[in-house]
Amino acid sequence: MKDDKICIIGSGNVATHLLKAWAGIDVVAVNAHTLDGLPDDASVYLIAVKDDAIEEVAKKIPQYNSIVAHTSGSVPMEAVARHHRCAGVLYPLQTFSKEAEMVYSDIPVFIEATDIQSADTLKRIAYHFTSSVYDASSAIRKTLHIAAVFGCNFVNHLYAYAADELKGAGLPFDILRPLAVRTLEKAFDSGHPERMQTGPAARGDINILKEHLRQLEGKTEAQNIYRLLSQDILLKHKQ
Repeated sequence: MKDDKICIIGSGNVATHLLKAWAGIDVVAVNAHTLDGLPDDASVYLIAVKDDAIEEVAKKIPQYNSIVAHTSGSVPMEAVARHHRCAGVLYPLQTFSKEAEMVYSDIPVFIEATDIQSADTLKRIAYHFTSSVYDASSAIRKTLHIAAVFGCNFVNHLYAYAADELKGAGLPFDILRPLAVRTLEKAFDSGHPERMQTGPAARGDINILKEHLRQLEGKTEAQNIYRLLSQDILLKHKQ
C-alpha cells in the first residue's frame, strides 16, 4: 500500500466514508466542482459523485497516466474509459450516511477495469479495508444495484410507512426492531427469502387483507402499496 496514493473526488456520503476507510494511507479528497488541490501524482483518482455528474468530472481530470475510476453501481465503466486509458470502477455495496459509524471490513467491493494492472491496483486498495473484493462487469453491477434497491431502498421506504402507522397509534418505531432483525436473519439463513414468507397474504387470509385495506382508507399511497404487495405474495404462494 505504501506506493499507492489515492485521490477521492467528491464530498458526499461515499467519499466521506472511503476517506475514513483508507485512514492511515496516502489519501486526499478534493472538491468535485473545482478540483482545487488536485494532486498530479496519485495512482488512483476515484470519482465519488452523483451518477449524472461522473462523466463531466472525468472529463476535467488531466491525463496523468494514472487510473481514473468511479464508485457507482449503475454507471458503466465507459463513462470514464471514454476519457482515460486506464479506467475502472470500485463499487462498495453499502448504504452510506455521513454521520453513521461503519464497519468497513463488512463491505463487499466490486471491481472492473480496462486492464489487468488497473484491476490489480483497485483490488489492492480495496483490500486495505475489506476482504470481500470481487470482479464485476458493468452489466453485473447493474443487477447488483437493482437487487440493492429492492433489498435496501424499498425496504427502508416500507419501514417509513410502518413508522407512520405506529406513530398514529402512539407507539415507537423501535418496537419493530426484534421482528425486523429476526426477519432479516431468517431471509438469509433460508437460502431464499420466499421460503420464509409469512403473514396474511402468504396464508391466503383474504378477510384479514380486506380488514387491513379498510383500516388504510384515506391513506391512498399506503393502501395501494399494501394491495400491490399482497396481490404479488398471494400469486407466489397460491396453493
